[in-house]
Amino acid sequence: MTWPARLAPLHPHPGDSLAAWQVLVAATVLLAITTITIRFRSHRYLLVGWLFFLGTLVPVIGLVQVGEAAIADRYAYIPVIGIFIMIGFGLADWEEQKKFGSWPAVPAAAVLIARAVVTHHQIGYWQSNYHLWSHALAVTKNNFVAQDNLGGALILEAKRKKRIRTSRPRPASTLAVRLAEAIWEPSCKRTAGCGRRRNSTGALSI
Repeated sequence: MTWPARLAPLHPHPGDSLAAWQVLVAATVLLAITTITIRFRSHRYLLVGWLFFLGTLVPVIGLVQVGEAAIADRYAYIPVIGIFIMIGFGLADWEEQKKFGSWPAVPAAAVLIARAVVTHHQIGYWQSNYHLWSHALAVTKNNFVAQDNLGGALILEAKRKKRIRTSRPRPASTLAVRLAEAIWEPSCKRTAGCGRRRNSTGALSI
């Protein structure tokens, strides 16, 4: 959520293959963070940010499954605001207590620059369907939707290249050039050269 890497337009649903330990770890982390925010509720930004995150995440966590996707990176755009509320106000509160001065601006700027570079790299995958779905296959598993879309992208690319090849003007054949010269040159000799010159195809023109 905080580092724009290994993103994909679709992450396939794992079905019933989700391991029990993964569910247990997720539930433990959820309970731990909730307990901490309640314990330190005097720092109201923690509780507000956490409840905002949970509340806006409920509609997109798949309680009612829609489509083939398990998760979508875009679903986190709104909920993650709550996490940033916790982090932003928490760091500001910490700085006010410790009086760090202005030096934290240096690592903050470094983080922002690094995120901007990674984001620019991630945007590059959206330049075409081929790049997008190739990347999706590289960062996901058993993604038949990405495989199907990549196949369609390859078919369209092949058709586009074929159209380009067939639409390019073809130079005149050697036989046609020689025939034109055989007809043209004698007449030009009788008319003082006719201002002859060769065009790009090698044929004579006036």
